[in-house]
Amino acid sequence: ENPKEFVPDYIPETFPYNGTDWAWDDYLKTSQGHPFYMRKLSQEQNHTNPDFEDRCFVWRQRMGKISFNEPFELENFPFDVQTLTMIFQFHTYKTDPSVKFKIHPLYGGAAYSFRFVEPQGEYRVLRQYKKFEVHGTPWMGDSQARCTFVIRRQWTFYFWKVAFVLSIISLTAIVALLVFDSFLDQVGHLSTILLTDVAYLYIVSTYMPTLRYLTLLDWFVMWNIMFVFGIFVEIAIIELIGGPAEAQKKIGYSDDNMEVGDVMLLISSVAWLVINAFFILLGVRGYHQETKKFVETFGEIKEE
Repeated sequence: ENPKEFVPDYIPETFPYNGTDWAWDDYLKTSQGHPFYMRKLSQEQNHTNPDFEDRCFVWRQRMGKISFNEPFELENFPFDVQTLTMIFQFHTYKTDPSVKFKIHPLYGGAAYSFRFVEPQGEYRVLRQYKKFEVHGTPWMGDSQARCTFVIRRQWTFYFWKVAFVLSIISLTAIVALLVFDSFLDQVGHLSTILLTDVAYLYIVSTYMPTLRYLTLLDWFVMWNIMFVFGIFVEIAIIELIGGPAEAQKKIGYSDDNMEVGDVMLLISSVAWLVINAFFILLGVRGYHQETKKFVETFGEIKEE
């Protein structure tokens, strides 16, 4: 969802004076997250101060609520650079709380919680901006800490596991012109490749929200589908005419050194090279566009 709010797995909490004198592990297990909890403490439960009464009032309060604003612009996906803004709404008596962000090393320095970045390691942090604001009375929940992250997507994952593999799969469609003599065998081979290309279209959609436009990677998948479909149309037309030999007669092709099938093979190979070269240029252009857009806003991009 965009924007969205959620309470992370752990937020620091405030405790009353002398709170560390008590068995807090036992308290946290039994309180079940209630904001106010009252219980009896006996001498066996680390009641270190005998002057206190047997009944102790414990105050527990969440120190903040976090909301995320993720206005993704994904036209150049997967080469995009994004800004993620997190707003911490404080419920504290202090007017100048210190806010620190720690990236867990187990996730390669790219995840902020178990539910923030999926898949883990997909982004690199380029820049961080922190700002604390007090609006009105801090203890009424009017103080906020705003943190903005400038992140770049790890495009190499999509290049090797989506674009490169899909290019090889589409290239195997040309095999139908080289190996198979039967029209039915050619159709079966191309149908399998076409279904694989369509499956990749759904695989790509699992990494993105629902959009009203096609991203750069979507267009690449679509053009590969159209390439395979074009070969399908070529062999269908020749079969309807009466086979390669009959088609060669009807179209008046008289070069004895090259058959119609060879011409189709040459055209398909050139088309595959042109499509892939075109999208490589678009990828380089999109990468530099995203970098230029944020350099103009935030200055020179350097990883933190």
